[in-house]
Amino acid sequence: MSIQEISSEIKRKILETGASDCGFAKAEKLQREFDFLKQWLNKKYHAEKKYLEQNPERRANPEMLVPGAKTVIAVLYNYYIPDDHISKQHYKISRYAFGQDYHEVLNKKLNTVAEYIKEKNESQNTYVFVDSAPIFEKAWAHRAGLGWIGKNTLLINENTGSYHFIGLIVTDVELQFDDPVEEKCGGCNLCIDACPTGALVGQHELDIRLCISHLTQQKNPLPVEFKDKFNNFIYGCDICQEVCPWNKYLKPTSDNVFQLSDSLKNMSKESWENLNEEKFLQISEHSAIRRIGFSVLKRNIDFLKQE
Repeated sequence: MSIQEISSEIKRKILETGASDCGFAKAEKLQREFDFLKQWLNKKYHAEKKYLEQNPERRANPEMLVPGAKTVIAVLYNYYIPDDHISKQHYKISRYAFGQDYHEVLNKKLNTVAEYIKEKNESQNTYVFVDSAPIFEKAWAHRAGLGWIGKNTLLINENTGSYHFIGLIVTDVELQFDDPVEEKCGGCNLCIDACPTGALVGQHELDIRLCISHLTQQKNPLPVEFKDKFNNFIYGCDICQEVCPWNKYLKPTSDNVFQLSDSLKNMSKESWENLNEEKFLQISEHSAIRRIGFSVLKRNIDFLKQE
């Protein structure tokens, strides 16, 4: 088969896993992203995430992760679900945690594709990455033509907005590369203006130390001055996404694994405030929420609880 035919067949296999979009980019060093990362780290915007300081060269060069890498395959999975139900519960969690843990789901889906690539194309090195290695997921999705990096630092796709998970497959098989998409944010600054803690310190620049999503997942004491700014988010934050015009008319995901779980759906305001570890283990089964542990989630709820 020709490169074009092989590429079309792989895209077909990816879309069969339930992906909303996919694209291919040439595996090469991302010098611009590498330079930006170094400047960003120098500003200490990465908080206590020390792992971001490690292996910057490796993060920018896929061939250091996968020897002989020729193509980075970027894949999007739509997880958008209207939050009408969970908003009525008073306490809120980010939409990406409504269903099953995306790390497990995407790895399972994409590993079937990786095996297909290895089998059909005699690949020696084809690996799946879902937040599992130092690699620029959003930058590669942009390079692969799946959208642009918005001013809120998230990848924006015309069909799924910013509500999608990104998975990567890096392979030593050369495929037909897609063209990057130009930024379409224009003069809009709604995300920057809406961030209640000022974490979006500029266009395309995030200070993690001020980000509600980060604060709800780290173990340090929460800043007292932010007590009235969390908008009742006890896990993650969707504020900069909720105001984005590209997220205004989205089609909800049809993938059952990303639907709001019954255990979370049945949580009332009182249930959250009376949460114990046994109940936490029940509602967080197969959920990304499990990753922060009971004590951190309980701390978040107590922090926001009206005395």
